[in-house]
Amino acid sequence: MNEIAQSLSTFDAWVFHLVNGGLSNDFFDVAMPYLTRVRHWRIPLGLLWLYLFFYAGQRGRIVALLMIPAIAVSDVGGSRVIKHLVERDRPCETFGDVHLLVGCARSSSLPSIHALNIFTAATLISAFYGPWIRLLAFSIALMVGFSRVYVGVHYPLDVLAGAALGAVWGIIVAGTYKRLRSEEPASVLAPRTEHAA
Repeated sequence: MNEIAQSLSTFDAWVFHLVNGGLSNDFFDVAMPYLTRVRHWRIPLGLLWLYLFFYAGQRGRIVALLMIPAIAVSDVGGSRVIKHLVERDRPCETFGDVHLLVGCARSSSLPSIHALNIFTAATLISAFYGPWIRLLAFSIALMVGFSRVYVGVHYPLDVLAGAALGAVWGIIVAGTYKRLRSEEPASVLAPRTEHAA
């Protein structure tokens, strides 16, 4: 088991260096830090939320309202619980040759909270919308996940773990809502049949 874990860690580090150093170029050096910073997403996501809630009908309002507790739980659960259980050093703390494009946070590297939150949102949106919206949502999620490795603050495994957790949590939230919505208390709602004497 230790050999498997060591091999996985070695491969994870190799892929990190491939993305962070091997794919380095001037365009990505500008685009990836922009994509990876939360503050650059606040206005677009805020406008999207307002559009969903006020202009996208009942389905949009459902998604907007579900998004709040879903991301709140994924963010707090990932940063306050999982990170403290794992306590993995970030690559920018471990290696001296990292092509670091943003600040190196001191919190645990696994999972990537960026990936966890955005895959929660993408999965939730995909549960209510068609293939083109799903493609757009997951394309954005993948770009953000890739940016976390490129800027030097996460290993690929951190992003994959965050993406997997986010996808599972999004499925749970959407599935729970749909199941509760579809359940009808037959004993209360079903009309009573009276038999004539």
